[in-house]
Amino acid sequence: MLLGSDWGTEQSLDASDLSWGSTSPRSMGEKMRLPDNIPPVVYVPCTAHVSIVEQAVVDLRTTRDGRSALLAYSALDRLHACCGDDQPWMVLPTTALSKINESHPFDLLLMDVMIPQHERRRVHQ
Repeated sequence: MLLGSDWGTEQSLDASDLSWGSTSPRSMGEKMRLPDNIPPVVYVPCTAHVSIVEQAVVDLRTTRDGRSALLAYSALDRLHACCGDDQPWMVLPTTALSKINESHPFDLLLMDVMIPQHERRRVHQ
């Protein structure tokens, strides 16, 4: 599921629509509104394993058209299946996504996107 700037529009997304290289976060310029059908908690990939949650940094991605995207997963088994068993993650109440957007701005929220095996990030502990 791809959620765009109006946060109520669903579109299909192929993993080829993402650029798995560097990220360039940018502000959405508007208050985030979440769709009604989003789960109450989401699992969000992070850049590294940490022992203190305040040190966690979300792993933003860049789409081919240059927008920044936050990946989120509706269940832990989906995160493992889509990102790999070694992917660092944190669980958040969905309401915390607006706080994440304030500190790490993103244009899109991508739900349950499969990352091809060869495109998965190598994460350092």
